[in-house]
Amino acid sequence: MNDTERRLALAESILAIKALSHRYSNLCDRGFDPDRISALFVDDGVWDGGEIVGRFEGREAIRTFLAGLAKVVTWSGHFVVNDEFEVTGDTASGLWRCIAVVNNPGVEPPIDNWYFQDYHFECVSKDGVWKFRSIRTDLRKTTGYVPYIAGHAPVIR
Repeated sequence: MNDTERRLALAESILAIKALSHRYSNLCDRGFDPDRISALFVDDGVWDGGEIVGRFEGREAIRTFLAGLAKVVTWSGHFVVNDEFEVTGDTASGLWRCIAVVNNPGVEPPIDNWYFQDYHFECVSKDGVWKFRSIRTDLRKTTGYVPYIAGHAPVIR
């Protein structure tokens, strides 16, 4: 592969990885579709929300978690910004920042919260298709009540 082909392959990978993170966020904003979001992960993928939310290993565990989350969060709007990553052949890692507004019906009346969080990720390309190997969220700031932080974790696990 010559230099031009390498640079083109890198650019195509970067665009595909950006599209993967955007697809993930858009699916979250369309009701946290557990089947479609979990399909963005490799079979043994990991979604890790840390001590606050929990760690889910394997596509089925991720799907089950998302199905529960969809019952807790009635709607959301994720804005993906400031992504940075490194691509090495068929693997990549990095982070994207997310500013999100989320409706949490855990209190009356239901309230909207703003979140600022980092999504650290690793992904892999197989047969030209990029998928997540792992996502780890790092909640940096929230404006209010979060049901799963307030002790309602069994609802989403």
